[in-house]
Amino acid sequence: MTAGFEAQYGRATGGVVNLITKSGGNEFSGTVDVRYAENGFNENGDHFDRDENVTEFTNPTATLGGPILRDKAWFFTSGEWVDTSLTPTGAPTTRKFEGINYLGKVTWQVNPSWQAVLKASGEDSDIDNDDSDRTIAAEATTFQEQATDIVQVDVSGILSQRDLWDLKAALYRAELNAFPQSGDLQTPGHVDFFTGEQ
Repeated sequence: MTAGFEAQYGRATGGVVNLITKSGGNEFSGTVDVRYAENGFNENGDHFDRDENVTEFTNPTATLGGPILRDKAWFFTSGEWVDTSLTPTGAPTTRKFEGINYLGKVTWQVNPSWQAVLKASGEDSDIDNDDSDRTIAAEATTFQEQATDIVQVDVSGILSQRDLWDLKAALYRAELNAFPQSGDLQTPGHVDFFTGEQ
């Protein structure tokens, strides 16, 4: 929903998104998806040389869902691995991103009127030479590690023909750390004002 939504969505200025993740069912099912790309798949042109901007992308994902207790409780899981490399034109280093994304969900139909959901999701990734660029010397790039974990509980039910109950609680943890890629915490950085190189 974009601008013009009801007051119940407090402190929202641009839009509201309601996302419902998949749930398992009474049959086991899953998916596997693997994607790969690299600059060798690109075509050279009059103003483009694919070998000047080296890239590689690998992205396998998988899901699995099914019953824990038929007609009563179900599970759903998904996982994704992301591995990308990018060497910008003229850069002395390669930016390498490696990370995982995960989701685990259990749905329990307590009775026809009540349902409980427990969900955990998050991501964990490391980035070598995060700021790789032609203006950043190899010894001046940054290593970055980041992680996010979210645990959610949702209990919803019908109290009467006119009343609904929906209780949500969540724990959110995020971390972002950045260090010199070289590990050298003593040498001060500087910028060459004539070349712009860091």
